[in-house]
Amino acid sequence: MPAKSKNSYLNLKFAKVTREQAMKRNELCKNLQVLLKKKNFSGVEEMFNNLLDELFQAQKNNIKQSLQPEENDSSFAEEDKENPFLNVSDTIEPSAKKIKIDKEIFSTRLSDTQRRYFKKLRETIISDGYDQIICQEAFDYLAKSFKVKYTPIETRLTTKDCLMLQITCGLSKKRLLEIKSIIEKSIGTKIFPTVDEINNSWIEIKDDFEVKAFTLHSVKINGKIHILDGGNDCNTLNSNEIYGCYNSNIKKDLISRYESLVKSGQIDKNKDTIDICITGNSESNITKICAFFKTQSSTKAHSNILPLAIYKGSDAKNVLRKVTLMFADQINNLNELPGSSKNVKINWFLVADMKFIYNIMGNRTAVSKRPCPYCDKFVGKQLWEDYQDSCDKAIENELYMTDPVFTNIPVERIIPPMLHIFMGLFTDLFKKMKNTLENPTSKTALVKLQKELESINVCIKDYWQTFSGNHIKKILNSSTILFEKFTNEEMDAFNLSEYKEIFNTLSLIQGLCIADELTETQQNELNIYIENLKNLYKYSTVTKEFNVTPNCHILVDHLVEFVGVYGTGSYFSEQGIESLHAWLNNHSSCFQSITYKPTEQCKRMFYLMRVANNCHDSRNW
Repeated sequence: MPAKSKNSYLNLKFAKVTREQAMKRNELCKNLQVLLKKKNFSGVEEMFNNLLDELFQAQKNNIKQSLQPEENDSSFAEEDKENPFLNVSDTIEPSAKKIKIDKEIFSTRLSDTQRRYFKKLRETIISDGYDQIICQEAFDYLAKSFKVKYTPIETRLTTKDCLMLQITCGLSKKRLLEIKSIIEKSIGTKIFPTVDEINNSWIEIKDDFEVKAFTLHSVKINGKIHILDGGNDCNTLNSNEIYGCYNSNIKKDLISRYESLVKSGQIDKNKDTIDICITGNSESNITKICAFFKTQSSTKAHSNILPLAIYKGSDAKNVLRKVTLMFADQINNLNELPGSSKNVKINWFLVADMKFIYNIMGNRTAVSKRPCPYCDKFVGKQLWEDYQDSCDKAIENELYMTDPVFTNIPVERIIPPMLHIFMGLFTDLFKKMKNTLENPTSKTALVKLQKELESINVCIKDYWQTFSGNHIKKILNSSTILFEKFTNEEMDAFNLSEYKEIFNTLSLIQGLCIADELTETQQNELNIYIENLKNLYKYSTVTKEFNVTPNCHILVDHLVEFVGVYGTGSYFSEQGIESLHAWLNNHSSCFQSITYKPTEQCKRMFYLMRVANNCHDSRNW
């Protein structure tokens, strides 16, 4: 259909007003006149908002039928032709790659309302001579991220949105304020935060020579992975590239964070010592090594995590150690920070999943020979019925840490990773129970389990293999409810009573693994629950074939000792680094769409985390 005839058709369609609509319009006009005569402006505002809601709903219901272009209609594609201003780059580092928008992709990825809005915005910018101000990356970010419901006018960007726009597009504050002015002038309403709000939460990005980029090559030779530094080595042709960056001035960042946390009251300025914990993990081909302070109000948010190194590529042990050694001396030689009136001593800690701990702090022997970081009496792969209560619970530093990367973290400051311990124990039990219920004769029981999980907002279809820490916590807290719908016959036939008792005991232990200091009564209760759990594993039918894993051993033989030293079962937690992974993953597409260079992508992750630190310390997030 030609564009002109199509537009005429649309005009006729929208001009058609039914008798019912006309009557409703007359009634609304009368009501409006009454409200105006009475000077009831709040009533007018309420009526106006109600009408807008109805209009938006009508747009939502009809926009696809009324405005969706036909497949061969090029009218919308013509609207999305590129303009010269789209290729203007920002001079502020980190530099952003110029992106050309494919008109077909751009015309299909946005709703009709959004496309018309951005067409108007571009026309306004060009007609007013703003083509040298707004950059392609900012436009593309807004196009993908605009949170419209039924119209762009409803959008309100937060300070967090502005900071994300800054990081992903590499904008200076001046550039963002100019973009704010352009867009708000174009649409006639204020969708950005105020200038003061932007100023209060801003971190200017400039050349940062303290963030050092690196490129490594891992190659397998005779079954072993070797790390090559030189890019010209002939072996790099068959190697895997590893890109990343690390902080070359950790002390400076720690001082800045310490001062901010003292100022905000999250650290007591009169304390002679401060506790700082190193953490890390590897997920989705990205490895993060970070640090965070022990604060007054324990926070497990990703915004509390200070980046030390980030890299993309292999998560092999020698790669992790190679990267960590790039900055390890800074940690090993940093024993105090300057305070306002005196130097403050640092106690370094480590918390992470067991694999990360083994790779960073373990010895040269295989993990299978030394599966416990705290003692050498535990031998892996033994059944629970063979597990000896006489297992040595004493922590022996010199036996395990013969080749640590961080030399100033003694073994008693390697905190048990309780989040991963509960995840490991629960996952093993749940898989065994699920396999039992998958028997053809027990399909009804499996459906009951699925419904009970869905009742606590855990979708069993997505979590058959692995569960997140939050979902495991939900399930354990609801372990009693989980088995309510099963009949006595089903409970007996599938040994569900044993699963229920183990889950309940794990829930009681988990409830005491908190950051708050435990009372003497709570510590005694924890000891009792752990002994009960050990007996359940040793004598239950469902765990008869279970091996004693390092997670189990640490929980039943070492947790009480740590609680005795630190007064809590979770002095530091892995929750922050785990939530950081999801947060960065949500924004990785923005980094990848702006620059193809993995080192630049890692740098932007660094900047983003620093912005989060600033917002965390000033309590903006």
